[in-house]
Formats: sequence, structure tokens, C-alpha cells
Amino acid sequence: MAIYTAIIAAIDRRPHGPVDPETAAPILTRSEQVRTWTYSRHIKVSPPAISELIDRHLMKGLLQEIIRTTGRENIVSNELLAYAQDNHEQSLFRMVMPPELLDEHFPPGFRSVEHDAVTHVHAAVRRQLKQVRHKLRNVLMTGIVPNGKPSLPNIPNIKNLSRLVWRHLFPIHEQSSNAIVDREVGGLLRIRIAYLRLATLVNYYAVGSRHISQWHQIDTRLRAHRALTNNFTNHWHRLLCAKDATLFGHEPALVDLDPTLITVPTVAEVNARIADTNAA
Repeated sequence: MAIYTAIIAAIDRRPHGPVDPETAAPILTRSEQVRTWTYSRHIKVSPPAISELIDRHLMKGLLQEIIRTTGRENIVSNELLAYAQDNHEQSLFRMVMPPELLDEHFPPGFRSVEHDAVTHVHAAVRRQLKQVRHKLRNVLMTGIVPNGKPSLPNIPNIKNLSRLVWRHLFPIHEQSSNAIVDREVGGLLRIRIAYLRLATLVNYYAVGSRHISQWHQIDTRLRAHRALTNNFTNHWHRLLCAKDATLFGHEPALVDLDPTLITVPTVAEVNARIADTNAA
């Protein structure tokens, strides 16, 4: 409501009737219009830019909400190959800016790659995706890091963690039954969530990694694995599930968790498992 009030007030302040060219406010340049294009709930508009803002339907939806929503949807997509590596074609950064959204919701000049527009939009997208990743990290750390509640819950097993993640990413399912959520999650996503938790905890407990993003570490590992065979990936998945079940299957309290056992299966461990399977 405040947004519309600001627009109406600004329109009312515009001169009615002939305007003296000598005293008229200067028209905003293209780059200035781009810089005034903001994504917060406290949108600031200047009179010369109002007509363009209205024409492009900015007020139909806040771009930051669109970015966060598409970010939450795509962060569990099977098509996603990079969580934080912006220059990857199938990165989260690229996937929240599909062509169908650009013309309607993004500011002037972005599609035509004008420097100011691109810089402004990319900075806004990165801010929102950082928030999306951080909130997902908080869910993955359930039972490990205090979340503001009076007592720390036990660490959930993978089925319960997957439900927490899905309901967090898709609020429409907050009241859905566990059976419905389980069908939506599926086996492959459950494996991915198990990996994300293990990788996040490895980063959390490693003293040397405190200032390194776990998302960059995750991207590095996934990029290396894409060069390996499907057979390797299948065995890696089985080791991930076994490790997750051993650590969290009984939903331990944090005090009962041994951080030294929290590891992600290595290439050597996977190859050893493959060799054992072939020898059997």
C-alpha cells in the first residue's frame, strides 16, 4: 500500500498544464533510471521515471520475491549443477533469470546488456540467492546450531530432514501430510540433501574452512564427479546413504554426535567399494 501511496503522491506533485523548459526537472538518463530501479519493499520513485515504472508493471510483483521463489524452486532441481558458481550455464544464478521473466520483471537495459542494468541486477540477484542458500543451510544444520528455540532438537534422520527442507523451500506444503511430501521429495533428492548436510557439516567442523563457503566446496566436488562414470556415482550415492544412516539414522542429540566421524566419501573409498563389488 505504501508503494502505491508513494506513486500517487508523486503523480500529484507533477506539474499540470504547460511546463517551462527552463525550470522543468531534467529527464532521467537511461543509466539513472536503471539505478533508481530498486527491489526492496521501500521502493523510491522519482516523477520522471513513474510512467515507465507503471508501464512495465513493476508493482505487479517485487522482483526480490521472484528471485527468492525461483531460487528456492531451483536449488533442489535435478538440472542444477552449481550452487554458487555464477558463470556455469546451469548455476542457480543463471536459473533464476529465465528468458520468460526478463522482459516483464527486469529493469530497462538488462536484456540489451547495458552495463548499469546488468551490474545492478546481478548484484540484486546475488544478494537474494545468498539469503536463499543461507536459510537452506540453517535447515540442514537442524539439531546442530541453535535456531532460537528454547532447546536444541535432536538431529533429524534423512527422511525427516528432507521433509523439513521441502516444507521450507515450498511453503505451500507446510500443511501437507508426510506422505505427500515424501512423494514430492523422491529418492534422488533425498540423496542430494544427505550430501548437502554432510558437506555443510564438514565445512562447519573444519577449522580451516570457517571462512570458506561450503557452497563453493560443494560445487568443486560436484564438478569433479561429473567427469567420472555413472557406476562411480551410483556407488558414491550408496556410501553417502550408508554414512548418513550411521550418523543420523537414530536421530541423535548433538552431545552424542562424534564430529570426527563426519566425512564425505572419498574417491578412494568409492573405488575400493567398486573393487569389492566386482570381486564378489
